[in-house]
Amino acid sequence: MKARALLLVAVISLMGCGGGKGPVQPPSNPSSNPPSPSQPTDVPTRIVGAGPVESGGTVIFELTTGDPTKDQILAEATVSWSHEPAQPALSFKKLQDSRHWQVSFPQVSNEVVYTISFVGVNHQASIRFRGQTQIRVIPSPPVKPPKVYLRYPADWPEDVRTAGNGTKLKIVGEAYPGSYPITKLRVTDQGTILQEWPFNGGLNGGPFGVDLENFGSPGRKVVQVEAVDSQGNVGSTELELIHDPMELEKRARQFLLEYACTPDGRAVRFGDRDDGPFAKPVRIWINSVQEYRDIIMQACEFWTRYSRIQFELVVSDEVTKPYVIIEAKFTENPKAYAETIRTGDSFPKITGGVIYLYKGWLSLSDEYRSLVIAHELGHVLLVPDSREGHTTNGSFMDAGATEWNFHPYMQLAVRILYSKNPGEPL
Repeated sequence: MKARALLLVAVISLMGCGGGKGPVQPPSNPSSNPPSPSQPTDVPTRIVGAGPVESGGTVIFELTTGDPTKDQILAEATVSWSHEPAQPALSFKKLQDSRHWQVSFPQVSNEVVYTISFVGVNHQASIRFRGQTQIRVIPSPPVKPPKVYLRYPADWPEDVRTAGNGTKLKIVGEAYPGSYPITKLRVTDQGTILQEWPFNGGLNGGPFGVDLENFGSPGRKVVQVEAVDSQGNVGSTELELIHDPMELEKRARQFLLEYACTPDGRAVRFGDRDDGPFAKPVRIWINSVQEYRDIIMQACEFWTRYSRIQFELVVSDEVTKPYVIIEAKFTENPKAYAETIRTGDSFPKITGGVIYLYKGWLSLSDEYRSLVIAHELGHVLLVPDSREGHTTNGSFMDAGATEWNFHPYMQLAVRILYSKNPGEPL
């Protein structure tokens, strides 16, 4: 009995006390992980911004909850952006605070609709802001380059388009802008700029004129007359140019033999190498037309520009040879403009010329009055004063001329003529 009692006590001891509730567990170690914080509260937020935007443009986004208090919390939030499609990528730039953003859009060739989303979190206030919008990006219209048209000397005969160093080739045309205003015009030869000048045609474009003095390398070639707009876009047209000094001189001498020499090819000229061009200015008496001095000066400056002959306007009762007199006859010939008579008491030296201005001249514009005087000066200095002596080459010496064209071979002809004394062979 004693042995069984001891065995029972041992079993009870191993089971422990506790009224049959099972074995006692040892205490566990406390957890090292803090309890997870509560999730931020989501606040719906609107994206206020522009509607459709042009390719490459920018818009300003404003983020707002509609609640000024929450908007202030949003201003301090950390904002991240995403968009679909992901490419081409957008650029986001924060402005004053997290409520204001500048969004830059890429250049696109086709319309793209972006779905743009943002998440802003203010951890201190445990608030999260979410919003989404769509922006349609419209492709920019194709860029239109400027356009250039030539009136002179594009389709003119070869002799007009033949030039050489020391002469000027006038280029006349119109230029019109495409997508952007034109800032300058230029003439290029295989990419090399021969001449460049600013364009003053305004936003609508218009006419231009320039004297080309640099012809590049000799030869027959095609140069480009170009208009360049404010964005660097170029529009051009071609001009066939003959840069040939020998051909130019040949044409100049042909002109002199036709218009400014004796039948046997000797020089007929105003003054001589001592008292005429280029030794001295051509003196023009304007006693009866002093009120038109500016108009006369314009004609003289045209001659100087292309021939290098200098002029001097004189008011005096004493006239010395060689002379040119411009005399008013404004009570005569209402349908006539002007007439020139030149004299040569020691022919082929021309010692004088008188230009009569008639009543019809008064009916003209100032510019055309000046062109008439330039033409009449030509009858003293270059072309005989007979109707048969008018040129037919589209120059200012044509009968009824309307254009200020002093062709390069005519310019060289003047210099050849006035390098000779009267009567010398050309």
